[in-house]
Amino acid sequence: MNAILLAAGVGKRLNNHYKDLPKVLIPIGGKSLLERHFEIFSQLAFTQVTLVVGFEKEKIINQLGGQYQGVKINYIENPRYREGSIYSLYLARQKCQEPFTVIMDADVLYPADLMKRLIESKWPNAFLMDAKQEETGEEMMLGARDGRVYKIARSLGQGFDQFGEGTGFLKISSEAGKILARHLTDFVDKGITNVEYEDAFNPFLQECEVGFELVGDLPWTEIDFQEDVDRAAHEILPRMSE
Repeated sequence: MNAILLAAGVGKRLNNHYKDLPKVLIPIGGKSLLERHFEIFSQLAFTQVTLVVGFEKEKIINQLGGQYQGVKINYIENPRYREGSIYSLYLARQKCQEPFTVIMDADVLYPADLMKRLIESKWPNAFLMDAKQEETGEEMMLGARDGRVYKIARSLGQGFDQFGEGTGFLKISSEAGKILARHLTDFVDKGITNVEYEDAFNPFLQECEVGFELVGDLPWTEIDFQEDVDRAAHEILPRMSE
């Protein structure tokens, strides 16, 4: 397995608490999110990780080097990291086309079992969905019909028989990666770069069959606000060690 780990952003909603520190280096229970990612990569035999960096990139590169926990790291620098995350994924579009690749947000705390569920999915292309989560306008939600995901957005609307929050992880095949790369390129060629990468996922989902695996029984959280850091340390981590 290969991974594309998106870690270029500023983390504006946390910047007042952790000045000049990338979100992925915030310590949670004595370890950063990056350290925890690579522990799982190593445990699950990932062979290489493409890490897209931008804000305070030197701090990330200095901590990890060219290899960490036995996993090779390829860095891609996004000089336009203050724009939407779509440009970060666009820069890694060639890596999207490699076999058995997981595209990941880096600001997520999760156990190895969550990633294992994605890797072992029968779907060659799959998201992870937490169906327990309700739509609030903040989370990226997945909308599915008959087991297939058709939409990802903060507000889904009607017409889905199953929906839930996406964890920010997508497993794709090389053929699906080619389709996704085409849509990413289309957005960038049109100058639409101040949006999130999920905007390019929606036309991709109309063209490519993508399933999902449910993970609502597992502890995980995205880190956006200080309360997420506190919840991660005091609620999610203890559940991960049960």
